[in-house]
Amino acid sequence: MSKKKAPPNEAAISKCENGRQPATRANIVTESPKAKKVKLTKQMICLAHLLVGSLNKLEALRLYNDTCLNTTISQLGDKGYNFTKKREPHVNRIGDTVYFMRYALTHDSAQRAIKALSSLSNNKGAQ
Repeated sequence: MSKKKAPPNEAAISKCENGRQPATRANIVTESPKAKKVKLTKQMICLAHLLVGSLNKLEALRLYNDTCLNTTISQLGDKGYNFTKKREPHVNRIGDTVYFMRYALTHDSAQRAIKALSSLSNNKGAQ
């Protein structure tokens, strides 16, 4: 006999610790009746969050369920995006210190990401 999970508390998931809302397909690219449906990739959602601020693996997991942020960052790097990286400590549940990498877009890459995401939004309504 399997136990069913209780539905998530919307108030608990509406905002994360840093005040950002979790990314969803609906709140990154707005829907209009004539808009063509566009499936947002994990990379697009990551770029949208990186435009708001920096991310580490724990935040990416909490915000949009990215379990391997380093791979997403690497894939974005292969597409020409550049990042600043900073190693930061985190104390885990048993009191040990572990380290996570914090990623942020460089200024030039942030400008490029804005253009890429806004063209996505503009192209949706055009068709």
